[in-house]
Amino acid sequence: MESDDSLLPGVVALTHGWGNQRTPGMRVAQRTPGVNANALLPIGAESFEPLSSQAFMTGIPVDLARL
Repeated sequence: MESDDSLLPGVVALTHGWGNQRTPGMRVAQRTPGVNANALLPIGAESFEPLSSQAFMTGIPVDLARL
């Protein structure tokens, strides 16, 4: 993880497209290590916007701790 002074306090930005080492058919992604930001997305009936049926993919609460 890196710090970025251009982000507002309380904001976390995650790069998409990483963490697919075990995803079938994604040869390029499988060779690129990283974390899967989709693992933070909510699941279940409350994870979709009811009118459009689109998944909530922004404004996901996270907790950070110094290691």
